[in-house]
This record gives sequence, structure tokens and C-alpha cells, in this order.
Amino acid sequence: MRGNYPNGAVGNAIARHVAALGQHSVSEIWVKPFTVESDGAAFGLIPRQTPSGAWRVEFMPGNTLSFYPPWDKGGYDT
Repeated sequence: MRGNYPNGAVGNAIARHVAALGQHSVSEIWVKPFTVESDGAAFGLIPRQTPSGAWRVEFMPGNTLSFYPPWDKGGYDT
């Protein structure tokens, strides 16, 4: 069942994967929304305003991944 993990299991798995990377640094990344039209379909990271007035950036086509504020927290929805 999704979300049914022993206490600390997810954090331990993440720590193992990060350790396997070896020496690394954590830094900000920046993306710029873009749209490319092809055969009537829009591809890209497309900003959209929700009915409530909030902004999201949707990975299109398909809207299978959306990013939302606060932008510096890395929030997303699948």
C-alpha cells in the first residue's frame, strides 16, 4: 500500500542513494517556462492560472506533472 513504510525507511533509502553519489553539492536550479507547438499539441513547461487564481507550471502534453509555489520548496503534483 502506498505510504505504508516502516518509520525511517524512506529517509534511510534516500540517504543511501545520496551517499552512493559520492562527493556532490546541493544547489539551486532554475527553469524557464517554454512552449513548442507541433501538430496542434503544446509541449513544454507551461504556466497556467488555476480557477482560484494560483499559478502552476505544467509539464505538457498530458499534464502528468505540475509544479507550484512556493517555488523554492520544490512542490509538485503528479
